[in-house]
Amino acid sequence: MNTMSTQHVIQRLAQLPAPDETKIADLLGVELVQDEEDSHTRFLEAVSAPEPYDRVELRLGKQDPDGLLVLHVAEDQSIAHDALILPEYGEPTDIDVNPHVPPEGEETESYTVGVVELSFAATATSHQLLYVALQWGD
Repeated sequence: MNTMSTQHVIQRLAQLPAPDETKIADLLGVELVQDEEDSHTRFLEAVSAPEPYDRVELRLGKQDPDGLLVLHVAEDQSIAHDALILPEYGEPTDIDVNPHVPPEGEETESYTVGVVELSFAATATSHQLLYVALQWGD
């Protein structure tokens, strides 16, 4: 998946009004299987993550439409953090810098896209993307 198609998939995911397991799996082209669950949440993972990711995690609320999707970028993939942030996301609603994450710290920028909080985490110095997170609800 190149940068343009990665952008497109993230845009489509961010447009979902609620975290729908089937739609997320279809958009990513993966099979999601339940890893575990507790009384409030189902935890799912992709059987095989599509490039540029090496892991895809989905957490779904059982009683409410809350959800968290995390797309972890594979270590052998090099994606510039700014390559996926589009102007229509507007200004960041939150910026968090954690200098204690090895090897060079982590910087996370969050945007509100409709009902989704869309976050991009990157290495603080070289600005290489680490993961993309989409959160629906609290």
